[in-house]
Amino acid sequence: MTIMYGKKQIRIKSSWGLRGIDHMEGESMHNNSWRKLLLALISLMLITLVQTPVMAETEPDDAEVCGSSDDYPNSGKLGDNINWTFDKESGTLTLTGSGPMYDYSDSDDFAFRKYAIEVKSIVFPSGITSIGKYAFPNCTNLQKVDIPDTVTSIGDNAFSGCSSITEAHIPSGLTKLENCVFWRCESLNKINIPGTLTETGESGAIFANCPLGQIEFDNNTVIPDRLFW
Repeated sequence: MTIMYGKKQIRIKSSWGLRGIDHMEGESMHNNSWRKLLLALISLMLITLVQTPVMAETEPDDAEVCGSSDDYPNSGKLGDNINWTFDKESGTLTLTGSGPMYDYSDSDDFAFRKYAIEVKSIVFPSGITSIGKYAFPNCTNLQKVDIPDTVTSIGDNAFSGCSSITEAHIPSGLTKLENCVFWRCESLNKINIPGTLTETGESGAIFANCPLGQIEFDNNTVIPDRLFW
């Protein structure tokens, strides 16, 4: 190895020590000041090599970036007394239990979000009393919704973005539909409106961006404000 110091060349052997110094052209290596200078340079280089970190190139984990469901639990809770399980082979989400469902804050917060695009059907228990906010958003392969008659309210955005739903059965005992329940259900063509429905969310947009080719009303149905805003 050769080090340039001004116009002088210093050749150093790979042993990296004073014994590895062969000669310096034009100057005697017996001069103590040169020996000290070389020792300082060698020490500095060794320290630099030891302390410089080696940065490995890493690629992002596909599971973290894409939200893979491979290692995600296939069961959990949707209410204090409501459980869910998901069968990946059939694409069936099964709910069991009774009572109200939990509310969620947005479409990235709901319980089985990692499986959303894999859900093809939902089995509801007859004892469920409410469907919470953001309960089933963006289940893009879900084609039909059959909600049991024990349900009396459906929360905001409960089925928003379920773009493959073609038909939804709204229960005969339902009294309240909150905002944007079926927003962006772009294939939803057939629904029924029960006579028990009396209240909607303040913002409406319950069926926004839905084609709705067939709407069935009970004989005593009074259409609430904002139902078809």
